[in-house]
Amino acid sequence: MTEQAHTIEELEVLKGSKEKILIRPWENRGFNYVSIAIQTLNQEGAYVFMKGRSFALQPTEARELADALAAMAETVEGGSR
Repeated sequence: MTEQAHTIEELEVLKGSKEKILIRPWENRGFNYVSIAIQTLNQEGAYVFMKGRSFALQPTEARELADALAAMAETVEGGSR
């Protein structure tokens, strides 16, 4: 039996009641990136992309950011976890 890699197509993290962070893979010119975009809830109730509120990271940079965010969350919580 062969194992297939688990692929995540898209992750969403709610940021308050009117924004969400959308994280997904992105390819450009043969290179793979992790795309991070903040979407805002419009008046019609749909989340839309806003210019200047997205960026892409190389996979190693995304891992470093994840580690940094976890470390900062621990600091902010005062190590109470």
